[in-house]
Amino acid sequence: MYVFGLIDSGYDTCSGSVSDKMSERQTTDPLHGITLKTIVTKLVEWYGWEELGKCIDIRCFTHSPTVASSLKFLRRTPWARGKVEEMYLLWKIRHPDVIESPSSGYDKGREVKPAPVV
Repeated sequence: MYVFGLIDSGYDTCSGSVSDKMSERQTTDPLHGITLKTIVTKLVEWYGWEELGKCIDIRCFTHSPTVASSLKFLRRTPWARGKVEEMYLLWKIRHPDVIESPSSGYDKGREVKPAPVV
């Protein structure tokens, strides 16, 4: 039985829903839910443009770098995007103690204290 292309895509009507299959695949991707903009921004906050350009020698990091120009280049250049994603994953492994807070940014391995209660 053909149902909206689901048989051709490997979907088994007896073993679960499409969302079940998708969530299984998504949990194996360590970058799932993290945008490229977030990755670049976090690496720049931690390393700075100069150090990032030394680690990954691409012009968007070494010549008048901005997040916008880097995103434009990385979205069009899969090999460079792969290097940036790999660097981000290594950074996350090396610095698991970094407490991420949207309002406070990063404190290079030192504990970020919560804001005082008023």
